[in-house]
Amino acid sequence: NNRNTVAQTVNQSLPHAGQFRFRARRTNGNGDGSGLVDDVTFESAYSYYQSTKAVYPLDTVARLRRLAIGSGTNASELNMIASRKLDTPSGFTPTSNFADIIIAMATDPYIGRMQPKEVDAAAIRALAGEIEQYFGTAKACEFNYTFDDVNASYQEMANMVAEAVFCNARRENGQHYFAFEKRTQNSLLLFNHRNMKPESLSVTELFGIKDNVQGIELKWRDPNDNYAEAVIKLPNDLQTNYKTIETRGVTNKAQAHLLAQRTWNKLKFGRKAIEFTAYGEADLVTRMDRIAVVDSTMPILCSGEVVAQDNLHLVLDYPLPASVTIGLTIHLQLKNGVVDVIDVARVIDDYTVELARLPMQPLVTNGVSHTTFAVTKDGMSGFDAYLIESKSANSLFESSINATRYDPLYYQNDDDYKRGLISL
Repeated sequence: NNRNTVAQTVNQSLPHAGQFRFRARRTNGNGDGSGLVDDVTFESAYSYYQSTKAVYPLDTVARLRRLAIGSGTNASELNMIASRKLDTPSGFTPTSNFADIIIAMATDPYIGRMQPKEVDAAAIRALAGEIEQYFGTAKACEFNYTFDDVNASYQEMANMVAEAVFCNARRENGQHYFAFEKRTQNSLLLFNHRNMKPESLSVTELFGIKDNVQGIELKWRDPNDNYAEAVIKLPNDLQTNYKTIETRGVTNKAQAHLLAQRTWNKLKFGRKAIEFTAYGEADLVTRMDRIAVVDSTMPILCSGEVVAQDNLHLVLDYPLPASVTIGLTIHLQLKNGVVDVIDVARVIDDYTVELARLPMQPLVTNGVSHTTFAVTKDGMSGFDAYLIESKSANSLFESSINATRYDPLYYQNDDDYKRGLISL
């Protein structure tokens, strides 16, 4: 006989756990009140039970008591700061050090699924000490983030950790490790006419910042403001076109400052970009590695098919230019798709050359399809240092590389913490 339009709650004990279907019917008539409303709307239906277990081994349990508010449809939210305990050299303890975190993630049976022997734990922990010494603070080694995307792969998560601590995640020769990006005078590999695809090099000179960007805004989480989003804007907050950088796991100002300065310096001083196709040696380098590249378009002097092979002597179906007889290199497309680059020891005649060594495989000189060749000449120009921005595989033993001119000024603010220039 309730005549209220809202706020009727029915509590019902259920005989067992699981899903239930319920329905309702009127048990009284309207009587003489023809204006009474017969519609009944159920706003929510839910079940609950009281846990009797106080301790869960190996788990941390957070209990929340919540009172019903209004109609009871408000979503429950619990915001808290938690740090996972991990095995560290200091014992089983809470840690924010990326080395402890990435080792645990990599060997977790549900995340990285790697065997301990596949993770170079000693090298990763030594790298954490190197990063701390390089920047002058252990804050540069921190990572504080909760992965909540069930579709995220381990590779994506490892890259998030690496980017927060100025590193690149690597896996080579069955070993998983991190490589620290810092100032260096050494290039890992030299790319020239011997390991670059002829006429694949393109150079872009920038007279300003790409896309007319006037600055960067780097977003991070400030623990002094209840981990709310904070923003660092460089060179100042008076610009209109900022490039936005979203960070993950960065929760201290020193780390955010160093990341922001590096990003802004690369935009300011990265005024030359190149793209080229490289042969198999490109597999030895990856993103953010420093490489040396000969700045030459390497024109093809002639190309065609190999007619015959006699040990080191090759007979070509296209004549060599008469004006060039020394400093030649021949690119041979082998039957397995690999390009073998060999110096030409001497030119015998217009159609015949002598190689400096034997090809890696016998050449195909019979049938419909012969081994193809291209002859180039070393321009003998100097080389510049570059940082690899991206690398993608085109085919077997061929990769496209995009790189930006290397400049030591990228790292000119790496000592800001040591010099007391970061206000915490």
